[in-house]
Order: sequence, then C-alpha cells, then structure tokens
Amino acid sequence: MIDQLRELAGADPFKPFVIVTFSGNKLRVGSAKDIEFTHYGSLKIWVPDDHKSFGEFKRGHWRILNAAVIAEIVL
Repeated sequence: MIDQLRELAGADPFKPFVIVTFSGNKLRVGSAKDIEFTHYGSLKIWVPDDHKSFGEFKRGHWRILNAAVIAEIVL
C-alpha cells in the first residue's frame, strides 16, 4: 500500500486521490504537497480544518496514518 501511495505522490502530472480508512474516514490528497512520508516510512496527510480560518490562511494539521488502517485508494 505504501509503495502505491509513493507512486501516486510522485506522479507527474499529479492526479488527486482519496484514501479511505477501514473506519470510513475519507482523506482527499488534492496535491503533491498534501502527502509526505516520515523517515520511518509512515504516511503523512495534510488535513485542512475547512470551517476555521486565521486571517487569510486556512488552518490545518498533518495526520500520520498507519498503512494497516487504509481500506482503499480511490483514484
């Protein structure tokens, strides 16, 4: 699963995709800047806090996911 995500993250041109967890959460990866990998190989996804803003900038946070919680990747 991580290998497939690395391929998608490095695709040129980048195409947005959605990660669906077994608990039903859907995490949209809209750009290559929204996905990173830790030095341990774990997945990091940028999650915007859609209804909160600070000045002109939207706030958000990084979420680290274990590959075992990923049910599917929707292209």
